[in-house]
Amino acid sequence: MKTNLHYQSKLLSTSQIDQLKILLPELGFYSFKHSSELKKQIDENEPELNIVIVDNEYLSTSELFLFPFSFPGLIRYIVAIEIGEEMLIKKLLLTGANGVLHREEPIECYAQCVKEVITNGGCVYPKVIFALNKVWSNINHPLSKLSVREKIIMDHILKGKSDKMVADQLQISYHTAKTHRKNIYKKLNINSQGQLFALLT
Repeated sequence: MKTNLHYQSKLLSTSQIDQLKILLPELGFYSFKHSSELKKQIDENEPELNIVIVDNEYLSTSELFLFPFSFPGLIRYIVAIEIGEEMLIKKLLLTGANGVLHREEPIECYAQCVKEVITNGGCVYPKVIFALNKVWSNINHPLSKLSVREKIIMDHILKGKSDKMVADQLQISYHTAKTHRKNIYKKLNINSQGQLFALLT
């Protein structure tokens, strides 16, 4: 599948991009400053998939979040946030973000997140999950109902992983992984991954 990576020019340095090109040699790389540039890049190159890396401020203050409606199935967003902005995840996911990671992460983490978004459709980086867990541990928060094991399973669900992927990674049976998901949804009184995202407030 022909895939291009588009990145906000101010977000990553030249040396970081050079490293990213080494880690992701199969992708085409394009820098943009304005959404009009991104639209032109997509129109001219016609790849099967576009991964777009932007920071939270840019996504929320531009028309970029409308692009998935203009290019259905062609765009997946990865949003870089500052440490301390984890509670923005709900807003980001609702505006179309497929991946979230801390802006300060090493470039290897960006590469891994890109791979997960391409392969699994989503990626919420572990350090973001860890920061959110501090909020979730609050006795009044709905996610405090979950056991430690269920929170681990939930972390994988938030990354877009299927029950089979969870089972393989945690070395448990597919039935066990499926049961954990079912129990998580039941405890939280939800029916879908989208509703799980909605609890991140």
